[in-house]
Amino acid sequence: MTPSLAIVIGTIGRPTLEDSLDSIVKQGLQPSDQVIVVRDSFEDPDDTKKVRERVEKYGPPFQYHECDAGYHYNGVEQTNYGCSRAAADFVLSLGDDDVYEPGAFDTLRTVMAEDLFRPVLFRFLSPWRTVLWDMPRMLRSHISGQCIAIPRVFMAKQPTNIDPSVDFDWMEAILAKAAAAKKDPLWLDALLVIARPKVRFSCP
Repeated sequence: MTPSLAIVIGTIGRPTLEDSLDSIVKQGLQPSDQVIVVRDSFEDPDDTKKVRERVEKYGPPFQYHECDAGYHYNGVEQTNYGCSRAAADFVLSLGDDDVYEPGAFDTLRTVMAEDLFRPVLFRFLSPWRTVLWDMPRMLRSHISGQCIAIPRVFMAKQPTNIDPSVDFDWMEAILAKAAAAKKDPLWLDALLVIARPKVRFSCP
């Protein structure tokens, strides 16, 4: 059985959104996969008015949704909205300025197929060019919500408190659900997601 994937992207319509979507297309999607793009429509900022057209040009399995949470904060409410509509075996969260490395989904599906109920954690290159995770442990500020493939049965809502550690708290809640079912996470030593790949940072 090939595990199905639901990729959830919260967006305000950044110009980099197409880069994120193109990186998903290049992975080779399965018929049961979903790509759920949720626009933050609070106050309907001008730069997002054409996001629907930008997403729908990709066709199925790409889906466009809107979520007005009454405030802006890192796409938390939009991610929760998208995750609630996921029907795949595993759910992944991607920023609208992140891209998947070539072959990322093949790598994930190979290990997922061994156990559909085991969370998979993998590495992510942050915007400031730090690799997260940097050690196979759950440490605050050392891990990101882009680093996990979540078995849908263990999905939890992201906390809606405005806090820089919201990703960490979300992942801890997911792993706690998995631990209660005696499913430890698999730490996959592979860099699968790159943030802002066109940005080059120089050393001070």
